[in-house]
Amino acid sequence: MMRKKSKPPVNWLRTISDFRASYELTEPWEIVVVELIANSLDAGASQIHLTYDENSLTCMDDGIGMTKEQFLDYHTLGSFAVKDRDGKSIGWAGVGAKLGLDICEEIYTETKTQKEIHASILKFESGDMEPIMYEVDPHDHITRTGTYTKLVGLDLQIREIVDLIKNNYTHTDSMIYLNGDQLEFQPDEQYEFRTLGPRKIPLNTRMKGKVKGELWIDGELDNPGIDVVVCEKTVERYHVSGLKMRVKSDILKRINGWVRCDELTEAVKPSKDRFNDKHGSIYQNFIKWMKDEMRYWLKSIGALESSVKIVDSKDVKDIKRSLRSLWGKYPKLMKEFKLPQIGIVEEIDENPPDHGDKFDKDTDSPPPLPPNDGEKKKRRRRKRNTKKNIHVPDIELIEFDKGDEESLEFEGGVFYVNTRHPGYKTNVIKGNIKSYTLHLILEKMTDLLKPKISLWFLYENIEVEW
Repeated sequence: MMRKKSKPPVNWLRTISDFRASYELTEPWEIVVVELIANSLDAGASQIHLTYDENSLTCMDDGIGMTKEQFLDYHTLGSFAVKDRDGKSIGWAGVGAKLGLDICEEIYTETKTQKEIHASILKFESGDMEPIMYEVDPHDHITRTGTYTKLVGLDLQIREIVDLIKNNYTHTDSMIYLNGDQLEFQPDEQYEFRTLGPRKIPLNTRMKGKVKGELWIDGELDNPGIDVVVCEKTVERYHVSGLKMRVKSDILKRINGWVRCDELTEAVKPSKDRFNDKHGSIYQNFIKWMKDEMRYWLKSIGALESSVKIVDSKDVKDIKRSLRSLWGKYPKLMKEFKLPQIGIVEEIDENPPDHGDKFDKDTDSPPPLPPNDGEKKKRRRRKRNTKKNIHVPDIELIEFDKGDEESLEFEGGVFYVNTRHPGYKTNVIKGNIKSYTLHLILEKMTDLLKPKISLWFLYENIEVEW
């Protein structure tokens, strides 16, 4: 018996709801506005015009527009999939408008390239789980190239839209207009201004990122910090409270700025309005670089409280010598510890000493080889005349703002020991700060390298010459 074949409908309403759930924004209209602007920026728009009236929202840009194939794909669920045209975009093609299908009556879209123009109306009919797409004659809203999108039947407030755009697109190079007025977000006054980049920084072993930005001291802010910008969109506000360094109280609430790195799109996907994996190497390496830049800048303008260093400089040298002995034996520990300021710098001796035919293999370099040696022997010779210079972080004792919750932190190439911690106060009485500080550093290494390494192993292999 032949059974009747049927095609089950796709529940667009559930798909749209699930897709919006991946955003940190709470209101559906906020997500629609953010994605509409993102898609315009991805299309290369230099001007974006947002218009709002009693029941509609319109977004028109001067981007490159959509071809026939892109326009048809714009009306399907296919463009909900994670895809990136060139690895330099922050929006999802067509998603912005479709995310508002269930909160408006209909969506009119008109797009124009240099060779073609298309227009449509997309809306839900009563009781349907899938929207209906009607191809219509264009209304000629676009004079050259670009895309015009109108959502009919929305309830928004102008002030809310301004705040939303400010939080997400303050640092875009494009001009954004709202009801004909250009939005300006730059502060009126900036003090102690510093420009970052443009320069390239390593994000992981195979990838470099181009970074640029600005730091300055502003008026007192409700939310001081640094905007992380990706492809002209602000994806995160890095709070100054995340820094372990002690910033003077009168400056702490006035730090402002932004840093842009488009290569962080790899860390943003797939949620698009937030970082998908803050513990990944790409994001962590970027944050380490940004912290180091902020520390250098704050120190240069005298914004850091004077920290209390270990009084006897010999104590610092003793601790560093002990750490150097450990990392000299096991250089892999440095790599796994992921300390960017720690590494082995090889210094090649261009003029090795000549000891004749006899030499001590443990202390001396081999005698000079004949001039016509092969490449392998030359490399071996350079390797034997290599001197390892292991750099270890600085050590400072400061009073954490968190109180006595943590005893030690590592940031910006410096180990910070918390002088408010009960353990510190006890060891001050005992006169045992040097051993206490070394123990905290080894404990920190053990915590980061578990289960590969143990505290017992570190103590067994470290050379303490005190």
